[in-house]
Formats: sequence, C-alpha cells, structure tokens
Amino acid sequence: MAKVLVGIDPHRSADLILEGAELPMWTNGWPSLALLEGLIFSGQGLPTTRVFGIVDAVIAPLRNRGPFSNTNDIFVPLLCVLPFVDKPELGIAKMRELIAEFCLPLYSQRSLLAAIGQCPHPDGLSLLRELALQSESGFQNVAREWLEAVTSSPHPRAKLLLLSFADPEVTNGLFGLNLPEYAGDFLAARLSILARADEDLSNRILVLASQSTLPPQRLILAHVIAGIGSPKALIAGLNLIDDTAERPIPYELARALEDLFLEKRPHGSSNSYTLVPREAGEIKIRLFELLKHDPRRARSAYYLLGRIEEWRLEYGRPSSEPRHPDYESAESWPPVNEPA
Repeated sequence: MAKVLVGIDPHRSADLILEGAELPMWTNGWPSLALLEGLIFSGQGLPTTRVFGIVDAVIAPLRNRGPFSNTNDIFVPLLCVLPFVDKPELGIAKMRELIAEFCLPLYSQRSLLAAIGQCPHPDGLSLLRELALQSESGFQNVAREWLEAVTSSPHPRAKLLLLSFADPEVTNGLFGLNLPEYAGDFLAARLSILARADEDLSNRILVLASQSTLPPQRLILAHVIAGIGSPKALIAGLNLIDDTAERPIPYELARALEDLFLEKRPHGSSNSYTLVPREAGEIKIRLFELLKHDPRRARSAYYLLGRIEEWRLEYGRPSSEPRHPDYESAESWPPVNEPA
C-alpha cells in the first residue's frame, strides 16, 4: 500500500509511507529506500529523526563487513537520501560520519556528489570541498561530476567555490588543486556564464587576469575571459599572454580575438557564413603598448598585431580603422626592430 501511495498521494500520505519504510520486514533495505526516494522526488520533506532510524536499521548489518567494498550495495544510494532531510545540516553530518566509518573511496562517491550538491545548507558545500581534498589523484577521476554538483548547488557561495580554482583570496577555496583538462574546460565555461550575469564576478575575474598567475590558473582565466568575449574582458585578457610560457598565447584567447576582429555574418539559408571585418581599435592600442613597453609580452603582441594585419589584407579593413595600431603615439609602425 505504501508503494501505491507514493505514486498517487505522497503529500497527504507521507506519514503512512514512512511507517511502511520503517517496517522491519525489509531485510535488504531496498524497499525502504524506494519509499524514501519516492517522497524526495515528490518534493516531500523527510523528518530527520525518522530517516536516521531507517538508515541505521539498514546499515547495521553492513557493519559486520568492515570497510566498504561493493559499489552496487545499498550503502551509497542510502547515503544519497541524507541531504534531503528537514534538517540538512544534520543529514550532511551523518553522511560525513558514515563515509569515514566505512572508508568510502572517492571513486565510489560519484552518485553522492549530485545529491550533496542539492543540499541548501552551506554544510553541503563544505562536504564537497572536503571530498575534493580527500585525495588529489582520486579527485582527477571525479572532477567533472564534482564540478557539476557544485554548479547545481542552490547555495550562493557555490560560485565562489568554483572561482577559488583561479582566485587565491577565496576563503576555504580550492586554489592550487589541479583539474584535468576536460574538467577545466567545463569549469571555465560555467564561470563565463556566471560572469556574464554577475558584474562583480566579472570584474573580479578581470582583476585576476592582471595579477601574477600560475600556469593552470592562467589557462582557466584565459578560457573564462574568452567566454565573456567583450572588448573590456579581452583587453584584460591580454595580460595573460606570456612569451616565456609553454603556450605564450592561450588558444581560447586567440580564438576570441579573431572573433572580435572578424564578424561571422550568416550567408544564405544554410549554416555557412562570411567573415566581415569589425573595428576593435582599443585592442590594437593595448597590443601596441605591450609591444613597446612590456618585454615579457612584446613578441606575442607583435605576432597578434601581425595576424590582425593579415586578416585586414584578406577580409578588408573597417573604414574607421587606421593601419597604425596607435597613430597618436607617434611611434613607428611596423617597428624598426622586431622583438627578440
């Protein structure tokens, strides 16, 4: 009867459904779990004390096995219920205790991450941070799932936790924790979306671009700034070019600059387009400043100015754009001596 009520009337019958989940006849715990999950998906709050009683009753026989060893066991799905109790901070604390007691390895926690991410209490984000720091090598295997969990979190601090990979000043962040490349791309794409909707976050990212950065941080910031794509952002992003780096001009930044100078105008009814020159004089002025006054970026700036000229020769030059990057500077162009 409890199974039927979950499908037709979970709100008014929640107490009766919980009574069904508490029945001692469920030897393996799966029917009880199904009832609890049904209440969760119906939007029904779960009373903390009663859920803890069900969880303890199901887990008691598992303690005889010692440390966790079977990823198909009911243990992990049962833990996923805990962030959804009506006192989520207690649910997260219970989850933390059980993870430690059963020595649950990080690779077995993939399904837990999404559930923790939905916790509205800040303790949920704290636990996600703890799990990321549990094992750096293990984190590499679940980085994408972990980032998705933080991205889906309803807590306002979630975006700061994401930003902390690139911002050393975020309190209780994860600066210095390396991400695999595919996960770094996902993080940068998400930060770009958040920055376009949040001016304070966008300004902070532009400030970070002007500061000294570590190689992983530099590539994340370049990707984020390319995703923002505005002239203001790309001018700040020019601080990330570095002649001494393995990749002097981050690929994403170079592509964003090309998109800024060349508009992709739809052509006909197909998916094809034509490239049309677009004026971006402020970028050229900034590149010229780097060429003349910044030895660490001069060679890359010279290369980018050269590429812009190639685009102008191939696709045309806007009528308002002079050939000289900064005519009022009275400096010669092209320079007499190329940068070393």
